[in-house]
Amino acid sequence: MLSRVADSLYWLSRYVERAENTARVLDVQLDLSIDLHHLSRKEIWQQWESIVIAMGEEQNFNHSGLAHTAQGVAEFLAFQPSNPNSILTCIRYARENARSVREQISSEMWEHLNSLFLSVKNMDSSKMWKEGPHRFFKEIKGAAQNFHGITDATMTHSEGWEFIRVGKFLERADKTTRLLDVRHHLLQSDANRVSRLTDSLEWVAVLKSCSAFEAYRKAFNSSIEPQKIVQFLILHDAFPRSTQFSISQVADALRNITPVTQGQFVNTAQKTAGRLRADFAFWDINDIFNPGLHQFLDALQLRFNHLADAISQCYLSHSQAYPDEVEMTIQQQQ
Repeated sequence: MLSRVADSLYWLSRYVERAENTARVLDVQLDLSIDLHHLSRKEIWQQWESIVIAMGEEQNFNHSGLAHTAQGVAEFLAFQPSNPNSILTCIRYARENARSVREQISSEMWEHLNSLFLSVKNMDSSKMWKEGPHRFFKEIKGAAQNFHGITDATMTHSEGWEFIRVGKFLERADKTTRLLDVRHHLLQSDANRVSRLTDSLEWVAVLKSCSAFEAYRKAFNSSIEPQKIVQFLILHDAFPRSTQFSISQVADALRNITPVTQGQFVNTAQKTAGRLRADFAFWDINDIFNPGLHQFLDALQLRFNHLADAISQCYLSHSQAYPDEVEMTIQQQQ
């Protein structure tokens, strides 16, 4: 497979996953704001600001000129053209990548993604708030999940499909750890916190942001306990949004792209993913909290970045010319 094609399939999948994640987080935060109506305006703003920080767009948001309010954050993360991680931008980039590899994906995949883009393109912030933001975010989440389902059902499970898996699960692992890190820092940094109920609501929001609340309750059948939540979202080997599960999927996909004998590696990407998966298999909750949760997650983020770099160097590097919009996509991400 041409590296140009692999690159487009990989980023197509990452952008769809990123748009879904942003919609899920915003939707949960809207509900959380209602539950935490007793907090001060400053404390409410800290909740919304944490989402911007988790997306790595704090500086970009401050330069956008949008109000430091819930509406401002929602507009920035949903529709702001200057935000490379907004829902609109991600879906547009996903569509452009899909357009460049039309011959590699199924017609159902293209039609679904194109329809989603046109729907979001015709939406704006005022229209979203008028019709109901929950409805809009639900549409984005459902459309992204349908896209992955259509992909699995209509695309040949060969190299191209494996690159889509790599992009989806690497993006998922990255966003789960970012969300955990920022939320935990917010809870730990507020010296005035006295309400255990408030803390519980915020940890529930973390679970719901990862679509993990019901799965967590089934796994532990206990009250909301931060250590168990962290353990579930990082180390659970069967929950599809945990970091361990996601990295295992990335490692499997890379080995399927370049088959080798078990225990052997043919490139840096396979070796990096294999070592990371092995570490996950041996880690326990003490390995996470002994150095400090933030320090552990920060180190994990660096390893995800190294893995992404290795994947790019081993499979996606190329020198062919691109259409302008696809070239812009690559520049934003590299």
